[in-house]
Amino acid sequence: MDKVSDQGVHPLKETYSKFALQIISAYHKWQDRDANELGTTRAPRESALLEKEAHEIWALALEVSDDEHLGLHAGAALVQHINGHFLTTLAANSKTVGEALENFCQYHELCSDALHPKLERRTSTVAISVTGFASVADDTVMRHMCECMFSALVTILSVLCKQPIRPAAVRFTWPSPGITALHESVLKAPVHFESKATELEFSNATLNTAIPYADEILLSTLLQYADSQLDALNATDSWSKKVRSVACHPGMSMDLDISTVARNLGVSPRTLQQRLKSEGVSFQDIMREVKLEMAKDYLANGSMPLSEIALLLGYSEQSAFNHAFKGWTGLTPKQFRKSCFE
Repeated sequence: MDKVSDQGVHPLKETYSKFALQIISAYHKWQDRDANELGTTRAPRESALLEKEAHEIWALALEVSDDEHLGLHAGAALVQHINGHFLTTLAANSKTVGEALENFCQYHELCSDALHPKLERRTSTVAISVTGFASVADDTVMRHMCECMFSALVTILSVLCKQPIRPAAVRFTWPSPGITALHESVLKAPVHFESKATELEFSNATLNTAIPYADEILLSTLLQYADSQLDALNATDSWSKKVRSVACHPGMSMDLDISTVARNLGVSPRTLQQRLKSEGVSFQDIMREVKLEMAKDYLANGSMPLSEIALLLGYSEQSAFNHAFKGWTGLTPKQFRKSCFE
């Protein structure tokens, strides 16, 4: 097992010292390696990376980093790159560690839907447990994602409080790696493996630790903004309705793919697919319905040429539009237009 020295620069520091960019950096190296093996030059594509699910990005980072403690290292290094991060700004302006943890769990969904931290109050402690593993197929990826979250929380709270913040205990459901010195050093607490739950536990005394320089007025403003964003995120509009709204937006080309629509909605393509599936529809179904409705409206306007309608609906050839429309309605566009004026 590799040992990480406290002295000098870890050889993989660049890989895990940039918060989300630490993963992107690793992916870039993976692309470069693949390009070198193929004897070609290929520029890194951040847009392609950002369309992936969080656990897929972690899998790529783990593939190229060869760091068996990437999650711990990434979380600890995160403190160097937190300026402007919304959750960290909330924590920095919370009065106490306890309030910071409450805000972290309450508003974590605004920044990530990969894992779901939940605050549980007990007799003399409070624990942050993590759920959401169903979407993470690989146990190793899940482990690194959780260890990164816990490592980041402990490290950032210690910096904000200007004193070490030590959990009462840390528990993981996965087996012990054998040597746990690094876990205990980074997490500043006894670490238990093969537990019933994955959780970070703090004593009530630790929760009362004050965070210097917290700004109550700024916090109030931040919380109002966060609440409005949560309301928007949990709006009653279905995802199929949101997709239709993007597709029907004035000036939006009908030659849309799911990546473009997902980006407009602020989610990954896979997340959008999953949410549409839960509503019993597919992206292709919605786009077909939207195109059919728009085609009927255009055809009812007797002055618009069929070739122009085809282009507006994303078809490069009128024949392709004719074929698609007849498959939807059983009529050719000309027959449908004629029926509108009979």
